[in-house]
Amino acid sequence: MLLVFGVRYLAAVVADGLFHCPSCGGDRRYQLRRPRAWIHVVRLPVVPLRDGADYVECDTCHARHEPAVLEVPTSARLGELLSRGVRTSAAYVLTGLVGLVAADLSVAAGVLQTSLGPDYTPELLAADLAAHREGSDFTVLEQLAPQLTPLGRESLLRGLADLVLAVEGGGEPDWLRIGHVAAALRVPAARVRAIVEDARSRARE
Repeated sequence: MLLVFGVRYLAAVVADGLFHCPSCGGDRRYQLRRPRAWIHVVRLPVVPLRDGADYVECDTCHARHEPAVLEVPTSARLGELLSRGVRTSAAYVLTGLVGLVAADLSVAAGVLQTSLGPDYTPELLAADLAAHREGSDFTVLEQLAPQLTPLGRESLLRGLADLVLAVEGGGEPDWLRIGHVAAALRVPAARVRAIVEDARSRARE
């Protein structure tokens, strides 16, 4: 009887889910696979050998990637991070301003609707402010920072500068808290000064 044997790899699925596929350029389903070498006889695996390196396979294009690709947020997750980051930083900056009144909340909410959408109301802003008076958590900004380009981080800060100037109504704001947000987003102090000056110039126009 002729026995045909050899070594071949079989990959087990150890996890699956949704990820941002670099090859497709969008959110796709994936499988995290763990290959293992087997001695096989007539194509039947009989003796397990060593494990291979895990890899992520896209269900759509079947491209294979290193598992580190799963650390990149999906589009939905990135949108959630960005929304939370804007709300966190805006509440932190506004709680540092003295004497906010209801009219200021309406103005501030109107400015924030540019990035958060028309559903962001003064009532939601008031809730955010109440939460941040208990203490601000910059974890979301630290998670968001590596996902944004330098221009994206600066755009967020530019929106905060516009927000402060709109609420202050021509006074000279305290920019310290925007500096704290910039540090969490890894934006250099020199760029913060340039962003503030640009916001002042636009406010005077």
